[in-house]
Amino acid sequence: MQSLFSCVSKYPSIRREACGWMCLLLVSGSNAWSQRYPTAQVRATADSVLRQRLGATLYAQTRYATNTYYHYRNWLGREKSRVLTAHRNTKGHFLAVDVRYTAHLYALGCPAMDSIRGTAFVTLDGQLRLREAPYVAFIPDFIWRQEPCALLTREQALAISRSAPLKPGLEDPTTSLSYDTATKTFTWSIHNYLTRELDYARTPTGKVEVVEVDAATGRILQHETRWYGTVR
Repeated sequence: MQSLFSCVSKYPSIRREACGWMCLLLVSGSNAWSQRYPTAQVRATADSVLRQRLGATLYAQTRYATNTYYHYRNWLGREKSRVLTAHRNTKGHFLAVDVRYTAHLYALGCPAMDSIRGTAFVTLDGQLRLREAPYVAFIPDFIWRQEPCALLTREQALAISRSAPLKPGLEDPTTSLSYDTATKTFTWSIHNYLTRELDYARTPTGKVEVVEVDAATGRILQHETRWYGTVR
């Protein structure tokens, strides 16, 4: 009734019956246009897709990420986004969702690492249909096959870098192991800090010697001195 009285007061020249029909059409049209889902249904659909892609063993090592957002269009036609689990049902006209999962996959028989961490995505459209293949590119082949990794250990990579040879540094070199999803290769990066001073913001800056080693073959990919911190 409030909508009806507002309509009449705003448009006194329009008959009360006409305003009533206008309000009814607006309400019924909005309900018909809206496409909502229980958030539990959205999650269950994405869970099923990822479980089928990973298999039971790897799927058990993933967890739903609470920073999952879905996209919808409100009654004004504007696109919005909202945390999926904020309410029991989605709002407005559901458009799509990128369901995120954090993965902590154990790397059995791999002295170079104890696990692989990454984020998997399952993208569903407005009909809860799979829009594209689930994103799991961060998972290397040896994890899929459940085989030993056959990668150099940290100590082996350090020994290779020292044969480069390394210059005298301020402290023991630091190491990190990275995975390139495009080439499916692992690389050890050894950083040997040569100088260090504080800039105006008291941020460490200076020269660092970097050696990159192919973690599978032991081949030195790069050996150079770089500047770190604030660029001069």
